Amino acid sequence: MAILGMAKSFAGRVRYRWGGTSPRTGFDCSGMTQYVYARQGIRLPRTAAAQRAATRRISRGAARPGDLIFFHRGRSTYHVGIYAGGSMMVDAGNPRRGIRHQRIWSSNVSFGTKR
Repeated sequence: MAILGMAKSFAGRVRYRWGGTSPRTGFDCSGMTQYVYARQGIRLPRTAAAQRAATRRISRGAARPGDLIFFHRGRSTYHVGIYAGGSMMVDAGNPRRGIRHQRIWSSNVSFGTKR
């Protein structure tokens, strides 16, 4: 649960920044997931698509809080967040919203684990 707890601690406090990789300057989606996982000793590549390729695919039913949730447009992975259980996630969506703990807003998702 340390992964999810850390991600949730950024919600409402850390701004979105395209290419951002730290809580001080802000995060983009994959920068946040990479940072949170690194603090738990788990290495992830930098982009959402590369993170998906580096994880083991799991079903939604097998996903646990702290696993990764990937968003797809066709065959392309364009967004990643941290699964919070049920229909919730933590992600860095865009400059207006910053880091948020929110509902999963798409059905075009897959789940992956690195644990």
